[in-house]
Amino acid sequence: KEAFNCAKKRARIEDFRFHDLRHTFASYMAMNGVDLLTLKELLGHKDVRMTLRYSHLSPEYKKNAIDRLEYKDSHNLDIIATNHLRPAHVTY
Repeated sequence: KEAFNCAKKRARIEDFRFHDLRHTFASYMAMNGVDLLTLKELLGHKDVRMTLRYSHLSPEYKKNAIDRLEYKDSHNLDIIATNHLRPAHVTY
């Protein structure tokens, strides 16, 4: 604890607890594709709901997720429109 407090002081970081590192770890792992059940095990949680409380997704991560979906949808529509791939259940 003393080393952590000394490092915070030298780095001029205020309002930061050692426990905050668990939240940072969980968030970075989630944003790098680690599934929640694996993350739950790594953090030692009994319930995945606690893991969800620890893994905070950044606004940029959420925007990128939406952008990927929009790209896939527009790309799939282009393929269907050019008759390279037609879903079997759609009647034209």
